Amino acid sequence: GIDEGMAELPEAARAFVVEKSRVQQYVDEVNGQLVESVSKTIDDQIKAVLVKELEKGTTGPELTAAVKAVLKDRTLADAERLAVTEASQVLHGGAIIAWQKSGVVSGKKWLLSGDPCPVCEAIAKDHSTAPLDSPFVPFGATIKTADGTFTASYRAIMHPPAHPRCRCDMVPI
Repeated sequence: GIDEGMAELPEAARAFVVEKSRVQQYVDEVNGQLVESVSKTIDDQIKAVLVKELEKGTTGPELTAAVKAVLKDRTLADAERLAVTEASQVLHGGAIIAWQKSGVVSGKKWLLSGDPCPVCEAIAKDHSTAPLDSPFVPFGATIKTADGTFTASYRAIMHPPAHPRCRCDMVPI
């Protein structure tokens, strides 16, 4: 987990370690944006489960099962989509917090997944880099894609995921 990874870093690189509470801080900052299609009660429950499980280092099927327990009336596919997408949301948001805290990172670069969708291809092509505190795609902006257009109508695209099940990543620059 994170402790083992940190132990392998040189002492100087450990200076900007992000406390586990940063996950909770990020979840609080996106208040209400996580889990777009579920009620406030379920939203709060999923946030709590994500924070708890991600801080423990839970991934994959175990994370899906934890979200599934909250979504008893939903399908396994819904739980998997929510777990994957919202965990990515929280982890990428946490990366930005860590990079800000480092004091040495000024920007970010979008990295396409191995089999990208037209939306992510457009982001990587025309909006591939952004200052750390700026979005790749601003809220309300419409970008041209290979198969039409995409409007950031839900939120500004500050980091991956750009959409449910997005597997893209980003790196600091």
